[in-house]
Amino acid sequence: MTWTDFLVADVLTSLAKSISDAERALSRMTSRDLGQQSGTDSGHEGRAWLVPLFLALPYLWRLLQCISVYFETGNRSQLMNALKYFSAFPVILLSSMKYYVSQEAWHQMYKPLWLVMALANSFFSYYWDVERDWELPFFSRLCRFRKVGKS
Repeated sequence: MTWTDFLVADVLTSLAKSISDAERALSRMTSRDLGQQSGTDSGHEGRAWLVPLFLALPYLWRLLQCISVYFETGNRSQLMNALKYFSAFPVILLSSMKYYVSQEAWHQMYKPLWLVMALANSFFSYYWDVERDWELPFFSRLCRFRKVGKS
């Protein structure tokens, strides 16, 4: 894996949500029915699946890169890094469900599940980036501080 491949995929994962939001905003602004407030992508149903697909592609790219590095080096931490990127897929899928299910189904079933998955993905990503990638032992120090305080 080249540095350029890594950097492009990493930047795209960071910008994926912003790019998705921009696409939705542009779609709504160019829609013929600007007064529509339903929350669905009416008039764009034929291509609505493209948004989550393009949102998932950078995460898939990074996931495959991590797996490739694991097979090349045997470094098991790459599998955990791959899990970080894999954990984005349920969030993307459940986010897109909002546009395909009734509001009642969304609020009763999908939104709580989405919230759990989004929190898990965010926490895991935050932990991995701070503790592992940036080598800032925030969580390790916090655990040591709690153990010292209990003594």
